[in-house]
Amino acid sequence: MGDQARMPFTMAVIHEVQRFGDLVPLGVPHLTTRDIELQGFVIPKGTMLITNLSSVLKDETVWEKPLLFHPGHFLDAQGHFVKREAFMPFSAGRRVFLGEPLARMELFLFTCLLQRFRFSVPPGQARPSDSAVFASGDTSHPDHNGGSRKDETLIVDSPMPPHMEDPGWCAWQVYLEWPGEPGVPEELVDSTAAMGLLTGDALWALSVAVAVFLLLVDLMHRRQRWAARYPPGPLPLPGLGNLLQIDFQNMPSSFQKMRFRFGDVFSLQLAWKPVIVLNGLAAVREALVNHSEYTSDRPWMSMYDHLGFGPRSQGVILASYGPAWREQRRFSVSTMRNLGLGKKSLERWVTEEASCLCTAFANKAGCPFSPMSLLKRAVCNVISSLIYARRFKYDDQRLAKMLDLLEDMLKEDSGFVPMVLNVVPVLLRIPGLPGWVFRAQKAFMDMVDELLEEHRMTWDPDQPPRDLTDAFLAEVEKAKGNPESSFNDENLRIVVLDLFTAGMVTTSTTLAWALLLMILHPDVQRRVQQEIDEVIGQVRQPEMGDQARMPFTMAVIHEVQRFGDLVPLGVPHLTTRDIELQGFFIPKGTTLITNLSSVLKDETVWEKPLRFHPGHFLDAQGHFVKREAFMPFSAGRRVCLGEPLARMELFLFFTCLLQRFSFSVPPGQARPSDSAVFGTIVTPTPYQLCADPR
Repeated sequence: MGDQARMPFTMAVIHEVQRFGDLVPLGVPHLTTRDIELQGFVIPKGTMLITNLSSVLKDETVWEKPLLFHPGHFLDAQGHFVKREAFMPFSAGRRVFLGEPLARMELFLFTCLLQRFRFSVPPGQARPSDSAVFASGDTSHPDHNGGSRKDETLIVDSPMPPHMEDPGWCAWQVYLEWPGEPGVPEELVDSTAAMGLLTGDALWALSVAVAVFLLLVDLMHRRQRWAARYPPGPLPLPGLGNLLQIDFQNMPSSFQKMRFRFGDVFSLQLAWKPVIVLNGLAAVREALVNHSEYTSDRPWMSMYDHLGFGPRSQGVILASYGPAWREQRRFSVSTMRNLGLGKKSLERWVTEEASCLCTAFANKAGCPFSPMSLLKRAVCNVISSLIYARRFKYDDQRLAKMLDLLEDMLKEDSGFVPMVLNVVPVLLRIPGLPGWVFRAQKAFMDMVDELLEEHRMTWDPDQPPRDLTDAFLAEVEKAKGNPESSFNDENLRIVVLDLFTAGMVTTSTTLAWALLLMILHPDVQRRVQQEIDEVIGQVRQPEMGDQARMPFTMAVIHEVQRFGDLVPLGVPHLTTRDIELQGFFIPKGTTLITNLSSVLKDETVWEKPLRFHPGHFLDAQGHFVKREAFMPFSAGRRVCLGEPLARMELFLFFTCLLQRFSFSVPPGQARPSDSAVFGTIVTPTPYQLCADPR
C-alpha cells in the first residue's frame, strides 16, 4: 500500500473505474429525524431521502467527460493525483460506508493482476460494451449517447490454456456478446429474450410476494403492540388499523364503548399510526400534569401543510413542543397582557361589544331568532380588536363571508376523510386533492392574508403596537438574519389563524349553549337574574370584579362549559420518550388522545354527569367551588392560552345579556333539544328563542 503515493496514474485509474462504474447509484436511503430546510425546501421529519450518487459522480458541471472513462479526471496539470470533492462512491457524512478502507486496499492490490498479465479482447470477438446492467431482469440499457442497445447476453466460459493447467490456478474469461453474433446458440438468445416477460405463474408469484411484503410491513408497524404492558385495544385490520371501527361522526361515543371493553387506557392503530386514548380524571391528569415534560409535543398534522404549515411556521396550537412553541406562547400571552388582558382597558372593549350585542338583540324583540349569528359577530369583534385593532359592523358582508367560511372549515376538519388523509399523508401528494377536500380552509386563509396585507400597509414601526399583528411585525424586524427565530412572515399567518379561530369559535359556541340552557331551565335563569339585580342592578354594566359576589352565576357559567363539552377529545399530544401511565407502557412517538369528555362527565366525580346541574360547582353553603375535574381548556403545559380571555368574555357577555333580557322558547314552537351536534367543535342543535327586554 505504500506504493500508492508514487503511482499517481494508477491511483487515478482506480478512482476513475469507481466513478465510471457507479456501483451503487442511489446509495442507501436515509431518514430525517426532524424537520429540516434543504436547498430552500421544507423536508418534514420522517421523510425518506434517496441520495442520487450517480448524479454526483457523473455531474456535467464537475467532470470534464462525465460519460466517458477518463483517468485525467483525477490528475492535475503536473500529472499529480488529485482526489475530487464530487468523488463519493462510498456516500458521505456520518453514514459513509464503514468498509471503505478495506475496499481501497483491495482495489489497489488489483495492480498484482496488471503486474502479471496483459488483458485483451478475445480474437475474433466483437469489442464488448461498457454499458451497465442496472438491475436484475433489465433487458434494455441506454447507451452513452442517449439511445438504447439491443439485449445483451452474458456468456461465461472457463477454458484452461495449457500453460495454466496447474490445479492451483484457474483463469475465467467473461465474454459480453450481442445476440445473433457467431458462436452464440439461438436457443440461448430466445430464452434470454423471454426472460423479460412475466408468465402467469411468475405474475402470481410476484403478487404473492408483494402481499407478503405488505403484511410484513404492517406487522412491523404493529410490533410495539406486542410489548409487555402495552394497553389493550380492538384488533386492527391490516393496513387500515382500526379506522373502520370508529364512528367519526361521534368519536366520543365510540371511545366510550371501547372504554367499557378495554378500560381507561386503551390503544388504537389508525392506519400505521399508534394511538393511545386516555379516559377518566386519573389517567388524563397523570399524562398531562405528572408527565407534562414528555407529553406536551404535538403529532404532525399533514392535512394543514397546504395552508403553509412547516418547520418555521407552526403557529401556537399545533406547534411542536420546543423553543419555537415557547417563544410564540410567551409572545402571545405577554402581548395580550400588554393590550389589556386582565386590565380595565380590555374589559371595557368587551363590555362595549356586549352593549352592541344587546342592541342587536333588542332589534329582534318579540320575534323568534337564532342567536348564534349575532354571538359569533360579537365575539369575533373582540378577538379582531386584539389581532387587527379592527371592529366590524354586524351587517358587514366581509365579516359574514369570513364566519361562513370558518363554519365550513370546521366541518372540513372532522370526519373520516380528513382522518385518513392525516394518517396516510402520502395521499395529500395527489395533485389538486388538498384544494378540493379543504376548499374552505384555503379560502379562509386567503381572507386572513388579505387582512394582514391591509394591516401591513398601515403599520408604523415607530409607533407603539396597535395590536398583536403590529407587535409580531416588530419582532420579525428584530429577528431578521436569525434563521432559528419563529418570528417570520409565514408564521405570522399561522399564529393569526390559530388565535382567531380558537378565540372566536369556542367562546361564541359556549354562549350559544348558555342561552339554550337558560330557555330550557327558566328557574336557573331567574335565579341568575336575581343575583345580577342584587349585585349589579339594572343600570350599571357588569365588571369582572363582580364575580366574587356572584357564586351562582359563576356556577352556571362553569356548568355550561362542563355540559356543553365543546372540545371533547382536546388536541392530540405526542410522547417524546417512553413513559409509564396507569401501569401501562407507552412508547416514545405515540399519539395521545385525551378524552376530556370522559373527565367532564365522569360518573365517579359528578353527581349528575349527563344533566345540566349548577350545583356541581356549589358547596353546602352556596359558595362557588372549582372542581379538579373541570378541564374544558385541557391541562398541563399545553393548556389553552386564551383561557383568561375566554373567562372574561363568558362572564361579561352572559351577565350583560341576562341583565337586559329574559329568554324563552318562542310561542308555538316545540321545546328545543339539549343534544349536541358532534364535529371539531360540539355545537348545540340549532334552535330559536325570544329575547324579551326586562
